[in-house]
Amino acid sequence: KSELHEINKSLPESSALKNKIRVVYNGSPDHKTSPTPVKNHHFTFLIASRLVQDKGVSEAIAAFNNLNEKHPDTRLVILGDGPDQDNFKKQAQANKNIVFLGHQESPLSPR
Repeated sequence: KSELHEINKSLPESSALKNKIRVVYNGSPDHKTSPTPVKNHHFTFLIASRLVQDKGVSEAIAAFNNLNEKHPDTRLVILGDGPDQDNFKKQAQANKNIVFLGHQESPLSPR
């Protein structure tokens, strides 16, 4: 099962995100015969958002904490800032695999 399935499963039923998460598979067959495992690399989840309560960041942190217990090679990177940033940092402080990078001007531009 996918990591996204695990996150969705760990969200509370009352979460606004519960019915919004969908897995979108490739539209064409993947022609790789077998994937080559990459050692010492984390599977990284990214949130790029204004850090406010109604964006679901708190639920994502809670779901990631549950997932990370079973898959310690995962990490969560959170880009952005906002009025609830300190609350989210406090919620995530016990998990060293959650990183806050703050506001980024052009996070996807080549360096």
